[in-house]
Order: sequence, then structure tokens, then C-alpha cells
Amino acid sequence: METTKKLIMITGSNKGIGFATIKALMKTNPEYRFLMCVRSMERGKAAVENLKKEFPDAGSRVEVHNLDISSSKSIDEFIEWVKTSKTKIDCLVNNAGFAVSTTDVTEDVMNKTFPTNYYGTVELTEKMIPLLPESSKIIIITSTLGSYKNLSDCTLKERLKNPKLTIEELKKIVEDFCAEVKAGRPPIKSGIIPVYSFTKLALNHYVSLLANEKAIKEKGIQVYACHPGWVKTDLAGPEAPLSLEEGAVCPSFVVNLPWKVDEKYQGKYFADCKVEDILE
Repeated sequence: METTKKLIMITGSNKGIGFATIKALMKTNPEYRFLMCVRSMERGKAAVENLKKEFPDAGSRVEVHNLDISSSKSIDEFIEWVKTSKTKIDCLVNNAGFAVSTTDVTEDVMNKTFPTNYYGTVELTEKMIPLLPESSKIIIITSTLGSYKNLSDCTLKERLKNPKLTIEELKKIVEDFCAEVKAGRPPIKSGIIPVYSFTKLALNHYVSLLANEKAIKEKGIQVYACHPGWVKTDLAGPEAPLSLEEGAVCPSFVVNLPWKVDEKYQGKYFADCKVEDILE
């Protein structure tokens, strides 16, 4: 693969919004290359073959690599590959996600949701930061469901809204959430798919806090949260109103923002290609 073009890494991108975002960016940005990170190499290679039908150069622009962000072992193996191969990743798009479509707040639902949606996303991000070049980007795909409007009865709300909140305190709050659920005292009881929604609320806070971290500021790394909308995917279901192509619009917009920190955008949440205050 060429090394002069910007490399966009997207997790969970052999299908759904991640795959649609690769397609959208391939159409508009011939200078971009892509690292398609997938749990199944077989499905990843099949996705590239699918891309070749529309983009004859997909074989040279898209590289597939195994990565399961719910596994620390898989993350560490990926990080070691980035180091040893000296792969320069210009943009990390944390797209991989998981949801159980239920209003139940149980240990089982939590154990299925948190490893990918929160813990894996944060672990991968933090292990990638030292490897990202200056003026790179970190984009985390989140959701408008990760809001206090949706989780109005969240008993952890005051701790999360503390103006002096730190990433370490956020991690402690997430640990307390999990402990309360295990103890049969769920900190939320209402909201649309509340366990999934809480993971996205935590990530929305994480993005705003990460933007102010020393390592991020020193390297001029851009940090954003992005909501693609309610899109017809395996995760969201067929009743969702938006097509995959429509769901790729906002992620593509954020990837294409100028490659320089702009304080009015840094650490912000984007929906419909506009900044919204999701944590109000």
C-alpha cells in the first residue's frame, strides 16, 4: 500500500455504517486509504471483493486486519502489529458497537454490551494515542440515545455532570454502574435500550474529557463524537428510517473536517453534520 495518502482506520467496517462510510469516502476522497478492522477476516475479505465491484482500485486502497475490540488480547496484538509494521494511521474511527434490544437492565445484558461499546472502545483509543501522528483524528461513533433526555432517571447523573469530572472518575462511575447492576440495583430503569444508551452516554462524556488530555493537546489530535442517525443496520433493525448511505453522511463529514484542531469543534458531538450539546 502507498504511504503518502492518509490512512483511515474504521473498526467493525465489513458491514453496516462502517462499510458504508468507507464506500462514501472512497467516492469523494481518492487520496484516502483504509484499514478495515474486522472480527472475521473471511467476512472482511468478502467485503473488499464487494468494494472491487464499484471501485477497481479497492485492492490497493483497502487493507483488512483482524481486530475484536471486546478482547484485550486482540487489541494488544493489533497494537503490536501497528508498531512493528510502522503503520501510520491518520484517523481512528471507533465504529464497532453492540446492542441488545431490550429495556431490561440486567447483568446479562450488561455483559454483552459493555465489552465492545465502552471498555473495548476506550482501551483501543488509549492504546492508539501514542501511535497516532500529529494532527490526526479520533472519532467515536455514539448516539443521541446517550443523553440525559433519554436517561432521565439515571441515579449517577450528578456525578457525571460534575464540572470537575475527569476520565479516571468517569471510569469509576462506569465501574459503579456495573457493580450496581450486578447487585440488582440498576442505576437506570427507563429509556430506550437503557444499557446501550448508558454506554453511549459514557462515551459522549469520554470524548469531551479526552479532548483536554495532555497527550491529545501536545500532538494536536482532533477528537469527536458522531451520531450517524437511526440507520437500517443489524444493530438498529429494519424499522430504522435512514439508509446506510444516509448513515454514512455525518461520519464522512467529520472525517473530512480540516486536519487541524478547531476549538469550536474539538471534543464535540456531531449529529446531522452539526454540533449539538448532547450532555445538557
